[in-house]
Amino acid sequence: MTADIAAILLQDGIANGAIYILLATVLVLVFTVTRVIFVPQGDLVAFTALTLAAFDAGTIPGTVWILLFGAAIALSLEMLEAGARRDRARSIVQFGVVPLAVALLAVLLVPKDAPLLWKMAVTCALVTCINPVIYRIVFQPIASASPLVLLIAAIATHLGMNSIGLQVFGAEGVRTQGFSGPPLSFAGQLISQQVAGVVASSIVLVFVLYLFFHRSLRGRALLAAAYNRRGAEIVGISARPRPAARPSSSPASWARYRVCWWAR
Repeated sequence: MTADIAAILLQDGIANGAIYILLATVLVLVFTVTRVIFVPQGDLVAFTALTLAAFDAGTIPGTVWILLFGAAIALSLEMLEAGARRDRARSIVQFGVVPLAVALLAVLLVPKDAPLLWKMAVTCALVTCINPVIYRIVFQPIASASPLVLLIAAIATHLGMNSIGLQVFGAEGVRTQGFSGPPLSFAGQLISQQVAGVVASSIVLVFVLYLFFHRSLRGRALLAAAYNRRGAEIVGISARPRPAARPSSSPASWARYRVCWWAR
């Protein structure tokens, strides 16, 4: 093996390792907070690549229809269970306005010759909006179940999303456009823009996650629930998406309700 081949393999290893670190962070965080081993995470990664490939081909990605259909089901469930007007308004924004706006963005404002970064941004927006839809339909109704039940639900969700992906995207292989341009030179080695983009994006995302978990109220609440779920609930941080009921009129109850609301 020559030094050039070793350098290329090292670049590939660093790029793949950066991606796997982010995936591992997601899996560990989701499990520690919700006790859900999020098996469908791999399907979402596949949906991301297939959506970007559809944009490159100049077609409307199937992710748009998956998002709209799932958001309609989630919004229907929310309307059936939401009690206060404030809860209904929040549900309409989360499962109605936002998914519809992102879907229209993907359909109307992503032509075939659009810049790659713009296609990637819209792709991330589509796939990101699918996550709360999956949680609302599958996991929120059984949030208090045992980890084994949640694992079975996650596996069932993975199988369902796998079947949906095959039906919507097909079984044919596709390729996505990569970062083009001359390679970068660092310490006497040539580094492709693809590898540099992946590593730089990973560093930026890790820094953003650090700021979120250490500087924001919701991030600290997630860390507390991740370290000790029962202890977080004792001090008033709700591990559920929203408090189960309105509090009584006592000041202590209202203080606890406000902490739970901000932490959801």
